[in-house]
Amino acid sequence: MKVLIIKLGALGDVVMASPMIRKIQDSHAAAEIWLLTTPPFLGLFEGWPELRVKTLPRKGLRAMLQAVRWMRGMQFDVVYDLQSNDRTALMLALSGIPRRVGNLTYFPYTHHPPTTYRCEIHIFERMNQVLESAGLGAASPIPWLPITREGRAKVAAWLAEKNLGDGSFVVMHAHASARLQSKRWPYFGQLARALDDRGCHTV
Repeated sequence: MKVLIIKLGALGDVVMASPMIRKIQDSHAAAEIWLLTTPPFLGLFEGWPELRVKTLPRKGLRAMLQAVRWMRGMQFDVVYDLQSNDRTALMLALSGIPRRVGNLTYFPYTHHPPTTYRCEIHIFERMNQVLESAGLGAASPIPWLPITREGRAKVAAWLAEKNLGDGSFVVMHAHASARLQSKRWPYFGQLARALDDRGCHTV
């Protein structure tokens, strides 16, 4: 059996999808499992056991046609579309994959939650409904990104360089999309000061 998982981006969404990827792996223990993602996220999966990764650019007609050609050639049995947007729906309509699991309640998906998603619940809960629609259980809400030995060494060197080896600190990933201004949460500065007051320096 060959299984495909699609998660193209963005960074927070990829991290949030990690327990779902692991759940799919656990549910198809004997299968050959592939992840289709974009080049910036390849490094997140370098230490992930038993997961093959294919990267293609996220945008452009050429990239989409490359993805479709690759999927048809691989002859997957099932796909879990954790992206589930119009672009991936079109890709799957042309993919030739018989069992297609996703968030959208219309073609080309063969398995999906019974109701249309209107942001009434958190997207993590909704994607668990997607997994459940295919007979899988819900994933735990704990990210899982195994790290390589080289990755650990790189982090240790960075911590030493910044004198962060002792004490508590916080790493923030503040969204800064030039295109999606509405996603810029305006309180990162206040949060950093509040954490600093509690002994957690923000880096």
